[in-house]
Amino acid sequence: MKITQTENTIILEYSGSVSALDIRYRGDFIGEIQGNTVSGVKEGRMIIAFLEPPGDVLMTYEGNFNIISYDAYNDEGVIKSHKLRKENDELKRIKSKWSVSDTKYEDFNKSNRYKKVKKTELTYTRMGKKVKLNHKNKEIVKVGNGNK
Repeated sequence: MKITQTENTIILEYSGSVSALDIRYRGDFIGEIQGNTVSGVKEGRMIIAFLEPPGDVLMTYEGNFNIISYDAYNDEGVIKSHKLRKENDELKRIKSKWSVSDTKYEDFNKSNRYKKVKKTELTYTRMGKKVKLNHKNKEIVKVGNGNK
């Protein structure tokens, strides 16, 4: 199992089954979990229980969201082995050589992680209904029938 964090997307790669994720993070963000789940967020921790097998894109987000670590559970409740990979567009953290890079200077530091977000909000879809939670895991509003 592997989670890759890009500037605005969390990508999940796995084999076999995954029934839940327990993610520890820093920052404030506005995010939307993809797929049919039951989810919660509070004080730097996010729990995602999958009602159906998840797709490749686990979540999209904007703001400052930094995954510290996570645990993944299979159908028997056993923690699966896992890896965390982060893609980064900050100039100070680039590990490639400028002379062989095809990225232009203007393309760096453009991700939406630099968008200021005051409080975390998380939206997920449960049985076709969108649910929005605030940073204290309180339901803000039922968004509707899953349509935007």
